[in-house]
Amino acid sequence: MKLNKEIFGFLLLLIFIFVAPGAYTQNIESIIKSDLVKMGGNLSVNTTSELLEDSTLTTDRFYYYLSGGISTQLFGFLNVPFTFAYTNNVLTKNLALPYNRFSIAPNYKKLTVYMGYNSMSFGKYTLSGHDYLGAGALYEGDVWHIEGFYGRMRKAVQPDSTNAQPSYKRMGGGFKIGYKNEKYQLGFDVIKVKDDMHSISFNGYEQQYIEPKDNVATSVRLSTTLWKNLDLSGEYGLSMLNKNMAHLDTVDNHPSDILLEYYGEKVYYHAFDIAISYHLGDQSVGFGYSRIPPNYETLGGYYFAEDEEAYTVNFATLLFKRISFTGDVGLRHDNLDKQKISTDNSVAINLAASGNITEKLNFNISYNNNQQYLNLRNKYEELIRTTEFENLDTTEYSRLNNTTNVGLNYMLSNTETASNSISASFMYQTTSDHQRYDTTSANSKIYNGNVGYNLSLIPQKMSASITFGYNRTEMPTQITDMYTTSVSFTKTLFDKVSASLSGTHAYTKMDSITSNVVNGRLSLSYTLKKSHNFSFSLNYINSSQLQGRKNERLTMNLGYALSFDIINREKNKQEDETNH
Repeated sequence: MKLNKEIFGFLLLLIFIFVAPGAYTQNIESIIKSDLVKMGGNLSVNTTSELLEDSTLTTDRFYYYLSGGISTQLFGFLNVPFTFAYTNNVLTKNLALPYNRFSIAPNYKKLTVYMGYNSMSFGKYTLSGHDYLGAGALYEGDVWHIEGFYGRMRKAVQPDSTNAQPSYKRMGGGFKIGYKNEKYQLGFDVIKVKDDMHSISFNGYEQQYIEPKDNVATSVRLSTTLWKNLDLSGEYGLSMLNKNMAHLDTVDNHPSDILLEYYGEKVYYHAFDIAISYHLGDQSVGFGYSRIPPNYETLGGYYFAEDEEAYTVNFATLLFKRISFTGDVGLRHDNLDKQKISTDNSVAINLAASGNITEKLNFNISYNNNQQYLNLRNKYEELIRTTEFENLDTTEYSRLNNTTNVGLNYMLSNTETASNSISASFMYQTTSDHQRYDTTSANSKIYNGNVGYNLSLIPQKMSASITFGYNRTEMPTQITDMYTTSVSFTKTLFDKVSASLSGTHAYTKMDSITSNVVNGRLSLSYTLKKSHNFSFSLNYINSSQLQGRKNERLTMNLGYALSFDIINREKNKQEDETNH
């Protein structure tokens, strides 16, 4: 990627300002005595060969992926970490956020410079963990906190790309500044993100599903201690968004229009929250208020809550000195602009408890009806998945409304030679699924339960487990039931070889369609001199349906991982010769 010369100039100036004076004032004697170069890290390569067979197709596939991290220290004070990931798998080529990436982050004292693929988070209403390819810098001082970035946040994906959602090339940048002392903390940030309207071309009706956008978002934050144990915090966010720069109409009666593309559909969002809390030992209680307008959006994050006003009370306590109990309960409602036919008034609940009932029995339980966004893969897809590259660019995201989780673990015995335990878990979930670029939605219910037994024989370096599971998914047009049985066995051989064998059988019924899936996996791992690790695995899947359709998949994986720690060997050799 070609970055602006001004960006590189800015980063070089930062390095000169913060690094050069410090390097000059370093103790010259300590630098001379230190290793000029220290290098450590890890590298790994994994290859996958896959054979797919069914009644109509036989295809061989081979691909590999490389990853690693190398940390270099120069002159005993300048750290230069480098990370990367690369694969030749074609499934990753047409993603707006690609798998292949690299990052280098030189660090000196309180200054870090980022180049390559990275992510930053400014405020909850502006930039929230969005990946970018470009450059950035962070200064983390005792009083001041300053960071900034500029780069490509999405790459262009043409509408005719196979199995990929089209995307404009999206560039963005911004900065964040914070100040803190013993009494309070202040923060301010701003980002500017814009799509390149000319980065892709359309040949048909696809344009109605993707619109070029332009965004400026900013936020301010404050947190302080009013008096002992009483804290106050708040944040205000403003997002100025041009939702469709291709739209020829515009209204230019707002002062901030000069920050956005002139033509388009411009909207302005204001969001804020405030919280106050009191702490005393293991107890705490707090109150919060937040208001997020309908359709709130910035281009600095993947998902944001919207159309919600909430009043919340939160608490945390320790019961009987062994059970942790936390939660927040509040009132919330939507339809803030009165444009919906009805208003959803609800009680927002988030409760969690965990601890030991007895010395052998521990538990965890939670319930929440908070709205959050997740990429969900159903149980069947997870079971037949053989590599990490499958379903990388799925666009189905679900907003979870109500989730209940219960987990129990009972230790039957625990000695120096053996331990065994039984565990059980249950999950109930109601969801409202919203697919990106699709205005339809489907409500569903999910039930999931598991019971398992675990055995560990310590002198024999062996462990085994068996698990029985049941999953039921109820959707408006389909009901799916799945019964699973899983077994696994792990054994360490000759102190350096680890072997594991696992298998799963699943019986699935989707309305009147039934299927059986058998999944077996054999894995071997060998460690040589603590720094070399060789791995081998075979994964076999056999799935069949009532109608006679059968599918077999055999996947072989070979891997090698290296961890290393290298110092300036030539310098040490010379010192040894001098000493002798």
